[in-house]
Amino acid sequence: MKILLLYLAVLPSLFLGFYIYRKDHVEKEPFSLLFRVFIGGILSGIIVILLSIFFKTYHYEYQTILQTFFYSFVIVGFTEELIKFLMTYFICYKDKAFNYHYDGIVYSCFLALGFATYENILYVFQYQDWVLALYRGILTVPAHVFFACFMGYYLGLAKHYRRYHSYKKERYYLALSFLVPTVLHGFFDFCLFSGSKISLLFFFLFLFFLYFASFRKVQKISKEAKHI
Repeated sequence: MKILLLYLAVLPSLFLGFYIYRKDHVEKEPFSLLFRVFIGGILSGIIVILLSIFFKTYHYEYQTILQTFFYSFVIVGFTEELIKFLMTYFICYKDKAFNYHYDGIVYSCFLALGFATYENILYVFQYQDWVLALYRGILTVPAHVFFACFMGYYLGLAKHYRRYHSYKKERYYLALSFLVPTVLHGFFDFCLFSGSKISLLFFFLFLFFLYFASFRKVQKISKEAKHI
């Protein structure tokens, strides 16, 4: 049973990581850097848990719309995306291997996969539920990757403008690489945690949008092979 749960917790990340990696047509990223980024994602997950323990936010009760909004956008969305952004920035943003626009998507997604894998293993083994494992594999793990696609897209643009010493535009796209995933993450959780039929309808519509927009960005940017 535990082996099955482990497979269900890890396989979504392996599949998505392989897909993102295969789309890098021009110059494959070094495994050593991808490994460091993935480990950085795991460390991000550990940091999030430590912060939730320190601030006691894991016991936060959201009963009203405002409480749900605060929990979704601030406690979860803002905190998780900020830590993932900072980890991605410090590990690979200034690395010489980050020399194509699509590389930003690769690195952001691999870090998100490290984060999601760690988080998924914790949840799956805590509740010992294969239905939960399937649910998280279909919804939660891909969602982290979708948020990362947007982060990586804007990171690539920021790195492009850094090359031409256009630091104002670089800062603008760096801000977007954090803010856009934060809003997407917050809205994703808000629709899910609200619990009403209308919010669940919005949740699945939004999930469809994330699938469509993320795969479109991956296809488009990987084909363009734009050098930074």
